[in-house]
Amino acid sequence: GRKVPDELSIVGCGNDPLAELTHPGLTTVAIPAEDIATRAVRELDACIRDGGPVQASRVVVPVRFIERGTTAPTGKP
Repeated sequence: GRKVPDELSIVGCGNDPLAELTHPGLTTVAIPAEDIATRAVRELDACIRDGGPVQASRVVVPVRFIERGTTAPTGKP
């Protein structure tokens, strides 16, 4: 019974192709899944090749906010 985006904003994650086909279009955070997978495979390869665990590290990947119809315009209470 809520009005989107007038009373409630909704944001998804992953930017599935269906997100822009919903009504209203689903605002999403696009994540670089291919880049994350590539990094994971490199880490796994290094672990196998070197015969031991990989040094723990923190990886920050760029994300993109894709505003569509499920979020209120900026500045709207």
